[in-house]
Amino acid sequence: MAAPLLPILVVTVVDIRAPPDVHLGPFLADAPAITASFGSPRITAFLGVMAVPAQVVVVAVRTSLTDLNHSLQITALILISAFVTFIAYGRERNERELTQLKSVAKAAPGVAKGATPLTGKGGSAQARPASERVRARRERGTRSCGRPRCSQRGRVEQLSSPWGTC
Repeated sequence: MAAPLLPILVVTVVDIRAPPDVHLGPFLADAPAITASFGSPRITAFLGVMAVPAQVVVVAVRTSLTDLNHSLQITALILISAFVTFIAYGRERNERELTQLKSVAKAAPGVAKGATPLTGKGGSAQARPASERVRARRERGTRSCGRPRCSQRGRVEQLSSPWGTC
């Protein structure tokens, strides 16, 4: 945590000691911006909150708080800090989703193996593969609706079932 605070301290001290025409205040946005790439949104927001008072101290020592240039720098620093905090939040949320997807993908093959139909003689009719159920119906001489098949060749039977034809 001290490493990201160090640039804020260094930029503040150097900006106070620099000549009046040198403005290093925009470099204060670097600490939250860099931290957003690897840190949590809380740390990023904390560094943004720490950079704003550092800029205010520089403005108070060098000029007045009503100076338009420095007022815009402070406003820009607040906006940049809020933006990179939002980016850090999005990055962290995407990392959580990716971790969850990886765990689901890792577990999916094991779940799929357990869900395959039974191929043995045991189990219910729905648990057997479709080809085995069709073969069993042929042996029994029934259709999928349970009605007996027509034993005469060439005879077409009209089916009247509440569920349609079978």
